[in-house]
Amino acid sequence: MREMSVVVIARRVGAGLLFMLFAAAASAQAAGEAIEVESAWARASAGAGRTGVVYVRLVNRGGTADALLGAETARAERAALHEHRHEGEVMKMRPVPRIEIPPGATIELKPGHRHIMLFGLAKPLDEGESFVVTLLLESAGALEVTVQVAGVAAMGPGEEHKAHDDHD
Repeated sequence: MREMSVVVIARRVGAGLLFMLFAAAASAQAAGEAIEVESAWARASAGAGRTGVVYVRLVNRGGTADALLGAETARAERAALHEHRHEGEVMKMRPVPRIEIPPGATIELKPGHRHIMLFGLAKPLDEGESFVVTLLLESAGALEVTVQVAGVAAMGPGEEHKAHDDHD
Protein backbone atom coordinates (compact mmCIF):
# COMPACT_ATOMS: atom_id res chain seq x y z
CA MET A 1 0.00 0.00 0.00
CA ARG A 2 2.81 2.38 0.91
CA GLU A 3 4.54 1.76 -2.47
CA MET A 4 1.38 2.66 -4.31
CA SER A 5 0.98 5.98 -2.50
CA VAL A 6 4.59 6.95 -3.33
CA VAL A 7 3.93 6.25 -7.02
CA VAL A 8 0.69 8.28 -6.94
CA ILE A 9 2.47 11.20 -5.22
CA ALA A 10 5.36 11.05 -7.71
CA ARG A 11 2.91 11.16 -10.62
CA ARG A 12 1.04 14.11 -9.14
CA VAL A 13 4.26 16.01 -8.44
CA GLY A 14 5.48 15.26 -11.97
CA ALA A 15 2.19 16.44 -13.47
CA GLY A 16 2.35 19.62 -11.35
CA LEU A 17 5.91 20.35 -12.48
CA LEU A 18 4.96 19.74 -16.09
CA PHE A 19 2.00 22.13 -15.75
CA MET A 20 4.28 24.82 -14.23
CA LEU A 21 6.77 24.41 -17.09
CA PHE A 22 4.05 24.83 -19.72
CA ALA A 23 2.59 27.83 -17.87
CA ALA A 24 6.04 29.50 -17.68
CA ALA A 25 6.66 28.85 -21.38
CA ALA A 26 3.24 30.24 -22.31
CA SER A 27 3.87 33.33 -20.17
CA ALA A 28 7.26 33.94 -21.82
CA GLN A 29 5.73 33.46 -25.27
CA ALA A 30 2.92 35.91 -24.45
CA ALA A 31 5.45 38.47 -23.21
CA GLY A 32 7.52 38.00 -26.38
CA GLU A 33 4.45 38.49 -28.57
CA ALA A 34 3.59 41.69 -26.67
CA ILE A 35 6.79 43.43 -27.84
CA GLU A 36 6.89 44.21 -31.55
CA VAL A 37 9.65 45.82 -33.59
CA GLU A 38 8.18 48.18 -36.18
CA SER A 39 11.53 49.17 -37.66
CA ALA A 40 15.19 48.34 -37.15
CA TRP A 41 17.85 50.22 -39.07
CA ALA A 42 21.43 51.44 -38.93
CA ARG A 43 23.45 54.07 -40.72
CA ALA A 44 26.19 52.99 -43.09
CA SER A 45 29.69 53.39 -41.67
CA ALA A 46 31.65 56.49 -42.56
CA GLY A 47 34.89 55.16 -43.97
CA ALA A 48 36.53 52.27 -42.16
CA GLY A 49 34.89 53.02 -38.79
CA ARG A 50 34.79 50.25 -36.19
CA THR A 51 31.65 51.55 -34.51
CA GLY A 52 28.05 51.61 -35.64
CA VAL A 53 24.62 52.57 -34.36
CA VAL A 54 21.32 50.68 -34.49
CA TYR A 55 17.94 52.33 -34.13
CA VAL A 56 14.65 50.52 -33.45
CA ARG A 57 11.02 51.33 -32.76
CA LEU A 58 9.58 49.03 -30.09
CA VAL A 59 5.86 48.73 -29.37
CA ASN A 60 4.55 47.10 -26.21
CA ARG A 61 1.13 45.73 -27.12
CA GLY A 62 0.85 43.86 -23.82
CA GLY A 63 -0.58 44.81 -20.46
CA THR A 64 2.69 44.69 -18.51
CA ALA A 65 5.89 46.69 -18.68
CA ASP A 66 9.09 45.30 -20.17
CA ALA A 67 12.58 46.72 -20.58
CA LEU A 68 15.32 46.57 -23.19
CA LEU A 69 18.44 45.43 -21.32
CA GLY A 70 20.91 45.16 -24.17
CA ALA A 71 21.65 43.66 -27.57
CA GLU A 72 23.99 41.22 -29.28
CA THR A 73 25.13 40.76 -32.86
CA ALA A 74 27.76 38.74 -34.66
CA ARG A 75 28.68 41.95 -36.55
CA ALA A 76 30.31 43.57 -33.49
CA GLU A 77 32.44 42.58 -30.53
CA ARG A 78 30.06 44.38 -28.18
CA ALA A 79 26.74 46.26 -28.19
CA ALA A 80 25.54 48.72 -25.55
CA LEU A 81 22.51 50.90 -24.91
CA HIS A 82 23.33 54.63 -25.07
CA GLU A 83 21.60 57.98 -24.95
CA HIS A 84 22.49 61.53 -25.88
CA ARG A 85 22.11 64.19 -23.19
CA HIS A 86 22.31 67.95 -23.58
CA GLU A 87 24.52 69.43 -20.87
CA GLY A 88 24.38 73.15 -21.46
CA GLU A 89 25.24 73.58 -25.11
CA VAL A 90 27.17 70.32 -25.30
CA MET A 91 25.61 67.03 -26.36
CA LYS A 92 27.15 64.05 -24.56
CA MET A 93 26.63 60.35 -25.12
CA ARG A 94 26.48 58.00 -22.16
CA PRO A 95 25.62 54.33 -21.58
CA VAL A 96 22.30 53.41 -19.94
CA PRO A 97 21.61 50.08 -18.20
CA ARG A 98 18.04 49.69 -19.50
CA ILE A 99 15.27 51.32 -21.50
CA GLU A 100 11.80 50.96 -20.02
CA ILE A 101 8.90 49.95 -22.31
CA PRO A 102 5.61 50.66 -20.47
CA PRO A 103 2.44 48.79 -21.48
CA GLY A 104 0.86 50.31 -24.58
CA ALA A 105 3.91 52.49 -25.26
CA THR A 106 5.98 52.99 -28.39
CA ILE A 107 9.66 53.58 -27.65
CA GLU A 108 11.81 54.89 -30.47
CA LEU A 109 15.57 54.65 -30.47
CA LYS A 110 16.52 57.36 -32.98
CA PRO A 111 19.36 59.70 -33.99
CA GLY A 112 20.22 62.23 -31.30
CA HIS A 113 18.45 60.25 -28.57
CA ARG A 114 18.60 56.65 -27.34
CA HIS A 115 20.30 54.03 -29.53
CA ILE A 116 22.25 50.77 -29.58
CA MET A 117 25.96 51.41 -30.03
CA LEU A 118 28.03 48.73 -31.78
CA PHE A 119 31.73 48.49 -30.89
CA GLY A 120 34.43 46.54 -32.72
CA LEU A 121 32.72 46.01 -36.07
CA ALA A 122 34.42 43.24 -38.03
CA LYS A 123 33.80 45.28 -41.19
CA PRO A 124 32.04 48.58 -41.92
CA LEU A 125 28.27 48.65 -42.36
CA ASP A 126 27.44 49.08 -46.05
CA GLU A 127 24.31 50.83 -47.33
CA GLY A 128 21.76 48.33 -48.61
CA GLU A 129 22.93 45.36 -46.57
CA SER A 130 21.17 43.83 -43.56
CA PHE A 131 22.28 41.95 -40.45
CA VAL A 132 20.71 40.33 -37.40
CA VAL A 133 20.65 41.86 -33.92
CA THR A 134 19.25 40.05 -30.89
CA LEU A 135 17.44 42.41 -28.53
CA LEU A 136 17.61 41.31 -24.88
CA LEU A 137 14.34 42.09 -23.12
CA GLU A 138 13.68 41.66 -19.41
CA SER A 139 10.35 39.80 -19.73
CA ALA A 140 10.12 38.81 -23.39
CA GLY A 141 13.65 37.39 -23.51
CA ALA A 142 15.72 37.36 -26.70
CA LEU A 143 14.10 38.84 -29.81
CA GLU A 144 15.95 38.55 -33.15
CA VAL A 145 15.46 41.41 -35.60
CA THR A 146 16.84 42.12 -39.05
CA VAL A 147 18.50 45.53 -39.28
CA GLN A 148 18.51 47.32 -42.66
CA VAL A 149 21.50 49.59 -43.32
CA ALA A 150 20.54 53.03 -44.69
CA GLY A 151 22.82 55.76 -46.02
CA VAL A 152 25.54 57.34 -43.90
CA ALA A 153 23.47 60.54 -43.37
CA ALA A 154 20.06 58.84 -42.98
CA MET A 155 17.70 60.17 -40.33
CA GLY A 156 15.30 57.22 -40.59
CA PRO A 157 14.98 53.82 -42.23
CA GLY A 158 15.47 54.17 -45.97
CA GLU A 159 15.92 57.98 -45.92
CA GLU A 160 18.72 60.44 -46.27
CA HIS A 161 19.14 63.63 -44.25
CA LYS A 162 17.27 66.32 -46.20
CA ALA A 163 18.05 69.49 -44.28
CA HIS A 164 20.13 70.92 -47.10
CA ASP A 165 17.61 69.98 -49.80
CA ASP A 166 15.02 72.33 -48.30
CA HIS A 167 16.95 75.47 -49.20
CA ASP A 168 16.04 77.43 -52.35
